[in-house]
Amino acid sequence: MQVRHWRFGIFLVALLGLLMAGCGGGGGSSTPASKPIYVVDSANGRIVKMRDITGAGWSTFGSFGTGNGQFKNPTSIAFDSKNRIYIADTGNHRIVRVDDMSGSNFKTLGSLGSGTNQFTSPQGVAVDSLDRVYIADTGNSRIVRVDDISGAGWTIYASPGPGVNQLNQPSSLFITSSGIIYIADSSNERIVRINDLVGTGWITYGQAGTGAGKFTQITKVMAGTDNKIYAVDPSQGVIRVDDIAGSNWKLLGQGADVFTGLAMNIDGSYWVGVKTLSGVDQVRRIADFTGNVTASYGASGSGQGQFNTITDVSTGP
Repeated sequence: MQVRHWRFGIFLVALLGLLMAGCGGGGGSSTPASKPIYVVDSANGRIVKMRDITGAGWSTFGSFGTGNGQFKNPTSIAFDSKNRIYIADTGNHRIVRVDDMSGSNFKTLGSLGSGTNQFTSPQGVAVDSLDRVYIADTGNSRIVRVDDISGAGWTIYASPGPGVNQLNQPSSLFITSSGIIYIADSSNERIVRINDLVGTGWITYGQAGTGAGKFTQITKVMAGTDNKIYAVDPSQGVIRVDDIAGSNWKLLGQGADVFTGLAMNIDGSYWVGVKTLSGVDQVRRIADFTGNVTASYGASGSGQGQFNTITDVSTGP
């Protein structure tokens, strides 16, 4: 089965990802100075950690490959209550957990397939308040929940399709502090909200297209510290609505630049990953939803201060 998404498609110059600060989805919120910034540097097969937007405290973990300490086009990152790091290692069809940025206690769950303890190109990972791990198993069009990295408590939600309790290549998910689950149902061009993995409270927002209430392909979804819902749609920008009904639809764009990641700070500012029209990958701080850029960092490449296809931005320990 071929997964339809822009990250590894022909639009190499522009894509991907997002993600989020906050409970469950990516490791909490912070003021710009209070927590480090984590960047999923996908095509370099690594995770980058910085103390701030100047690149201070630059450190990396990972290299491109299939073995221990390696990633193949990782897509998203999350943290649990013990500050352990989870990575959706998309190209290796697995979830990775490490204790810290040294890669200590490197553990994996998954191999290519559609059975128990198997994934096909998983793109999203999130952790709830009980430290249970949720995976957007993109190629299998389902959500998986496990109790821990051993795969204990393996639970599946959804089947492929466009209907109720169905998904089509979900790319991202976010768990609120109260356990509400938001899913970027990417190829159905909609956001799904459910109360639990039984599908209680199923409700959706969005349809195919551009403009208010429409998506072309959602790569990330999150609930912000302002309790609003955010979605990254690379062909449009970042979309914000007040609730799942789509109230007060707003669009944040950066001209020809394409958003490839998103996290929100408690002061209302944002960290975003972007790919410029010329193909340069950067992390930016945007002061508010008007798009006021206050700082930028990064260039294209594989060295210090360089990125190659950012697919997630988050804050963490």
